[in-house]
Amino acid sequence: MKKIFTLLLIALFVPALSGAVEWNSCDEADHNCSGDCGAFIDTDNDGICDYSQPAPEDRLPPVEPVTIESDDTHDIITGKDLKTKTVQEIAELYGISAEKYAEELSKLIPVEVRITDSFQVLHDNFEMEPNVAKGIAASIKATGEADVDSYIDNTGTYEFSEKYMFIPIVTILIILYAISYTFSRKGKISIVNHRKLWNILLTITFIVSCGLGVLLVLKVNYGIVFPMYANMLKLHVEFGTAMTIVAIFHILWHLTYYKNILKFRQKEKDRTT
Repeated sequence: MKKIFTLLLIALFVPALSGAVEWNSCDEADHNCSGDCGAFIDTDNDGICDYSQPAPEDRLPPVEPVTIESDDTHDIITGKDLKTKTVQEIAELYGISAEKYAEELSKLIPVEVRITDSFQVLHDNFEMEPNVAKGIAASIKATGEADVDSYIDNTGTYEFSEKYMFIPIVTILIILYAISYTFSRKGKISIVNHRKLWNILLTITFIVSCGLGVLLVLKVNYGIVFPMYANMLKLHVEFGTAMTIVAIFHILWHLTYYKNILKFRQKEKDRTT
């Protein structure tokens, strides 16, 4: 009995002492186990149980981790910083042709973009949004061509991100006029001051709208750039809208005068016939 017991001990311990391990034979079918059970053994000192992995000679060579560099060219520069750059500077940043870049940008607005143009000016005058400028530059860098069509609506024009505030302007002016007119009727202010107020507003809107119109003509026709920190075209249209509404108020004041002119002309016509 003792001999049998001794033989069993030898059978159990000799393989272990000699380094013989039954590799990859975990009963729990656990792979690359780091020692969660009492049967853990690590003869090759790699921190992984021998029973849960193949023998060293049967293992595949380790795969070196591959570092993938992010190349999100669309986010090379922020929109705020882009506005401080020229077309040429952004082209150099993206590693693309400045002339090609300017050519593609020109398809979106009614003027020819030059490589020396500032994106602040393009934004202020033509609502050229930074994300559009970055998208076109990234597209040229990736494919050599720009996906300009995605920024053009079905009418063949650039999709402006901002809309003109026609309804708010008309509504505010009508409300203000109604308040001013009511005060004048109740004697809070004189009718003269009421009309003087709206004549001043008519003059202001006329000067601003016409002045911006002239600046836009100089920009479009002659390439003279005026670096403004507001959208020149948008301001021109909105002040023009305000001027039109105030002018209608002014016409209503003198409606009788215009009617008399028409009557006078009609009488003169009748006399000649």
